[in-house]
Amino acid sequence: QWLHQGVTYLQTELIDPSLAEEPFDEPTLRSYHKLFQLTSEEVEQVLRPLAETGPEATGSMGDDTPIAVLSRNTRPLYDYFRQAFAQVTNPPIDPLREECAMSLSTQLGKETNIFHAGPETVNHVILNSPVLSQRKLRQLVKMEQYVDRNRLIDLSY
Repeated sequence: QWLHQGVTYLQTELIDPSLAEEPFDEPTLRSYHKLFQLTSEEVEQVLRPLAETGPEATGSMGDDTPIAVLSRNTRPLYDYFRQAFAQVTNPPIDPLREECAMSLSTQLGKETNIFHAGPETVNHVILNSPVLSQRKLRQLVKMEQYVDRNRLIDLSY
């Protein structure tokens, strides 16, 4: 009964169809390539085949780029969260092909004392994917338990 009252499920697609129907114009697309440091080789050999036919890219599974102090180019912040080359030992588990053994669902909400049973222990939102799409974000911000607790922080620099 607590689960039915307290848990909210957000089952939305990763790609918002209203946004997917509006492709970027060529100058905007090129600026995003430059912003995210995508080389033409990555676009042509990895992203294009992945988008058109869906094969997985083959090659190095890590990042062997020199650390920032040894490079003349400034690396974006998200580069520091990539896996280093030596840290990769096994291929990643594919949750889409092995959905009988694992799940991508993600649970949001306050963790409480596991020894205390009560309705506040199940006041959670369950997402069908750990990737937070624009649509999911808009739905979360409008939910009763989060409407007064969210702030917009500009992370651009």
